[in-house]
Amino acid sequence: MKEALLQVIKKEVHLPDKEAALALSYFKSRKFKRNDILLQSGSVAKEVFFVVKGLLHQYYIDDAGNERTCDFTFENGFSTDLEGFTRKTPSASTIKALKETNCLVISCPNLMQLMKDSQAVSDFFNVVVENIASESMRRTKSLLTNSPEKTDLQNCWNNSLIFFKKYLSVTLLSISELPPKVLAASKKE
Repeated sequence: MKEALLQVIKKEVHLPDKEAALALSYFKSRKFKRNDILLQSGSVAKEVFFVVKGLLHQYYIDDAGNERTCDFTFENGFSTDLEGFTRKTPSASTIKALKETNCLVISCPNLMQLMKDSQAVSDFFNVVVENIASESMRRTKSLLTNSPEKTDLQNCWNNSLIFFKKYLSVTLLSISELPPKVLAASKKE
């Protein structure tokens, strides 16, 4: 189980054996059932979750009471409310297991200590944060520059229709109402 974490880290940075053993000693294995809440909005994010097997859904509730998806975390991915975790402030989002999920979990104090003790792990988590920032910028740019149809279709082809529906809060009927020319053009891209 912990080997998956090492493989992900080693894809980004050189991780000496001594630092690998140290890193593994900080992560604890936890299992979550379908619909278990790993982080409730309003509480401070105190842990980072590495998904070994399963799927996590991060979302918030907007002012109208609608669930809005922030992210899905698939196997070999990390999840937390980054702002709440780093600033120790109440989280704006909730993280829920969409199916039975096995995670490796590290607490905030342990992660901070590990990053002090291991330059490789520190470098790795800097890459993780850079990737999160880049993805956030890509999403923002897409929402600001693309037509709603193009943004919708890019998400549709990159994610399953179920995740697309949740992500955009649309119905499958509204997807089917997209003009045939738009659907055909998006398949060529």
